[in-house]
Amino acid sequence: MYAVYWRIGIVITDSYTVANALVAVADGHLYLDDAVYGAGLETPGTGTVDGRLYGRNYGQVFLAVPFLLFVEAMAAVADLRVALAAVWALLVVGLARLVGRELDRPKYAAYVGSALALTGFAAAIAGTTTIDADRHYLIALQMQTMVAAALVGVVCYRLLARVYDRRIGFAGGVAASLATPVGFWAQFPKRHVLVTLCVVASMYLLYRSREGDAVDVRFRAAAYVPVGVAAWVSAAEGVILLLALLAVDVPTAGRDLRSLVTAGATCVVSVVPMFVTNYLISGNAAQPPRVLSAGGDGSLAGDNSGSSSGTEATPQSSGTEATPQPGSETLDTFIGATEVVLRLFDSGIETLVGESGRLYHTFVRGGYIADVAARDAGEAIRLAFLEAMPLAAALLAVPIIAVRTDFGARLRSALENRRLSALGTVDAFVAVYATALTLVYLPRLPLHATITVRYLLALFPIAVYALVRMGSVRRVLAERLYLAVFTYASGVLIGGQLLVVYLWVVDATRGEAVQTHALVGLGTAALLAGWTLFDTTGRRADRFGAVALGLAAASGTVFLLLAGLWHFAFVGGRALPFG
Repeated sequence: MYAVYWRIGIVITDSYTVANALVAVADGHLYLDDAVYGAGLETPGTGTVDGRLYGRNYGQVFLAVPFLLFVEAMAAVADLRVALAAVWALLVVGLARLVGRELDRPKYAAYVGSALALTGFAAAIAGTTTIDADRHYLIALQMQTMVAAALVGVVCYRLLARVYDRRIGFAGGVAASLATPVGFWAQFPKRHVLVTLCVVASMYLLYRSREGDAVDVRFRAAAYVPVGVAAWVSAAEGVILLLALLAVDVPTAGRDLRSLVTAGATCVVSVVPMFVTNYLISGNAAQPPRVLSAGGDGSLAGDNSGSSSGTEATPQSSGTEATPQPGSETLDTFIGATEVVLRLFDSGIETLVGESGRLYHTFVRGGYIADVAARDAGEAIRLAFLEAMPLAAALLAVPIIAVRTDFGARLRSALENRRLSALGTVDAFVAVYATALTLVYLPRLPLHATITVRYLLALFPIAVYALVRMGSVRRVLAERLYLAVFTYASGVLIGGQLLVVYLWVVDATRGEAVQTHALVGLGTAALLAGWTLFDTTGRRADRFGAVALGLAAASGTVFLLLAGLWHFAFVGGRALPFG
């Protein structure tokens, strides 16, 4: 589905740096020397070492190289746009066959999928235009994030299907992919989708490690592999993931030294690519390129908002000339990084206690905030967490459910026995990681050009997991799934068209359109919150619950579609221009 609204372009300016870094790596070096994207090489996020400019997020860059090779191979044998349309058609056929197998109707699904694939292929190549060769790097990065976003849904499906059943897993996977902002960021070459995939992968592997009577050493060690990938992409995100894993895994995995050593060794090996990259750039294995960056205040790419800066709030430097001499320099960097992390947590707690307004504007209602909008072309082009994912409103009932199930007694018992169930382990990890991520970023939020609180993107599939963990939601999905699916489809197909007509009639600006989505999202969130709270009283209204879940999910999907097809059309032309 992501290909339907895939546009070949950049929405936030610091992506120029990542794209130019891929150009450099494809040429065989790490430093930037060719400004294929942007007005020059000194784009937001670049850092200087010994007079040379370097990019950031090199893990993301290196992981995009296979996609670049794939794109170059396709372009060598056929027109790239035609080849992309053919790949999309093959994926549609493959998906149809999988769905048909699950529904026990393989022939019917194959016919429908083939018809859809042929129709879409013909529509995509009708009047097709050539894609310039210098767009190949950006296409590779976008393909990488789209695959990562799709895998977020797949991993959520695998986890929830293993815990409950395929029906529940399917609902959770679809929700994570199409009813959260993960789908919005799928087409943009930002680090957040990759980090989100690392988080849900650790959740799945952590669950697998605790499934049996004893801790499975293989899966326990594998749970630390995403730490290295996340750290290679963004060192800070990797540290947060590592701390959350350590806080939950070590106290609850028993005292098996072999298991602990294996997990530790795997973690160390997983971060070797990051250390090597850091050393080659700065001479200090513990100093990631991000700390060399001059940062910036951020803007939407191509939006003529008067700013050419990126959106990352990074430590500032006028240029660092590293000397790769003593090993003590690396140790000092580690110690300094630890102090920075502790200060971030401390700052987050202070913000949580003293500036509750930030919490409200980040998670409940964004609206127009003058100092934020001033750098977003004067408009409120962003959604708060609940506005972007109305399904999260159901979590309002979690505290009540926790009290009724005597959560405190079960927690004390787990601490005394030093062992949690497989689900309990994942629950604890989710709680620790979500809290840590929120505390780290809360002092900076709300921030301009985040659109859907992208710094907290990993919390959206976590919210889907928490949603499915609620018994009332699982009951509705088990007994009223068809009503929920019908409501969701109606909300997307009919409600989406009505919203388009309304926005066209009022001639809404981009900010007004985004805030309309915000109000629709809050409206559906209120319905869902009301049902979940009513259900905690012991009275059932499962039909209403199915409708509320369907509408809340539809609201998230409609935003994905209209944002890609309409609101952010300035980003560039569609890769597959259907019709």
